[in-house]
Amino acid sequence: MTDLFLYLLPLVGGLGVLMMSWSFLLPPRVRLKKDLEGLRPADVPAVERPTGLMGRIQANLDRAGIEMTAAEFLRTGGLIGLAIGAVLLVLSGQPILLVAGVGVGYAGYWMVLAERKQAFVREYRDALATAVDIIRNTFAATPSISIAVQNIVNYGPPILRDDFARVSALLSAGASFEEAMAPVQARRQDLFLDQMVEALGLREHEGASVTQLLNALSEAIRAQGRIFRDMMAEQKKARLEAVIVSLSPIAFYLLMSVIMPGYREFYRTLLGQVILLAIVLLSAGGYYLQNKLGTMGMDIEQVMK
Repeated sequence: MTDLFLYLLPLVGGLGVLMMSWSFLLPPRVRLKKDLEGLRPADVPAVERPTGLMGRIQANLDRAGIEMTAAEFLRTGGLIGLAIGAVLLVLSGQPILLVAGVGVGYAGYWMVLAERKQAFVREYRDALATAVDIIRNTFAATPSISIAVQNIVNYGPPILRDDFARVSALLSAGASFEEAMAPVQARRQDLFLDQMVEALGLREHEGASVTQLLNALSEAIRAQGRIFRDMMAEQKKARLEAVIVSLSPIAFYLLMSVIMPGYREFYRTLLGQVILLAIVLLSAGGYYLQNKLGTMGMDIEQVMK
């Protein structure tokens, strides 16, 4: 009975991780996308969002400013995962952990890229607040969008110059401001960038004063930046906790396999293989749910989808 309990303990642990994570995600959530669609001016083109797995992976890489294709991410993550899986295979003698190692490799590599993405988004939004200030000051002297964009290229933060240089080139070629900004919006997918474009588009089409709106937008970006920095710290902690908790059942199995050589024998049977597969799947599900719970609400754009 004691031996059976030890054999099933990793499975119970994995199930516990999954159920605990799922219980926190049970409260109902409301999607605001349909309600917000009516708020976009009719003459402002909607920004296309990527679809499909490869498209979403590529969009996240592009938004973070990481010069890498989705295929490169999958290839690099797979190689890292195979290396981890090979180590797990040597330690446990279980082929299924080779597959689990690939999953760990992708998850770990994505965590590294996510940290880089967050750092880039924070820097980009801080720079965007400065760009709004430049536009406001330009309008105070010369109410010209083309000149304001060129001033960002000349005097703005370096992280913005390439984007706005492309915008300036399109404006010089005769494109409207919304048309010139659309490629940047599609790449960055930033809520405050979208709001800046809508504010300036309103001025371009209706001749309205946007000084107060730009002041409010600049303050909102800076306030959100302070909140975002706090969220990043909490998110990093949540991701680390998700890794530790979700991998604990597999870690327990590996520990018992080392200190009790006979422990592996049960998992070489058909029932043991089924249980080990369940442990891996439950650990993966627990990681996904815990990571989703820990990062929920951290990105304004995702909340509004």
